Amino acid sequence: MIEAKAREADRHIVIGAAPVPLSRLRHIEAREHHVHVTLDGESLTQRARLGDIVAQTAPEDGFQPHRSWWVAAQAGGRTEKDGLKHVLQLQDGTRIPVARTRVDEVRDWLERHA
Repeated sequence: MIEAKAREADRHIVIGAAPVPLSRLRHIEAREHHVHVTLDGESLTQRARLGDIVAQTAPEDGFQPHRSWWVAAQAGGRTEKDGLKHVLQLQDGTRIPVARTRVDEVRDWLERHA
């Protein structure tokens, strides 16, 4: 069990050419041909496709509330309504759009992983 947790803590994903520790990842936003990655205390922008990054993660690592975003489980958060739109309010104050078709899926994921 301890070995499994140690391996989990050492997991990395590759973003562009940069290995990124999954434990430091908070959220990723796709911006045209690049992704903007927010980590603990820093951010980086790399030329990469969000789909390629998400393919390196497991379902329990995080979720996609919107086609342009991926949010790590450790980012925490709750859904809110902003007018007619739904948003995901993260613990760090970041507000992320939630696609209308994914509202229930996002709520379910948050309940299962809270």
